[in-house]
Amino acid sequence: MTASCFPAPLASSFVAQAPVRVRPKRRPRVGVERRLVGFSALALMLVSALLLAPDQPEAQAEICQRHNGAAACRIW
Repeated sequence: MTASCFPAPLASSFVAQAPVRVRPKRRPRVGVERRLVGFSALALMLVSALLLAPDQPEAQAEICQRHNGAAACRIW
């Protein structure tokens, strides 16, 4: 009998198995009410950002002139 350093394969590992069918997951449908809430929340955030942080070029020009020369801040 010859000796081998490799173990003999087990018979149970070679048993053929039937392929398993995997169905793709479906995304749950979002109701119209939930979409309306999401769009209204988005609109509310955009309007509040425009009201709370309006564009103020005078304030930005003062900050620019404080840190740079007047020639660098002539874009305003």
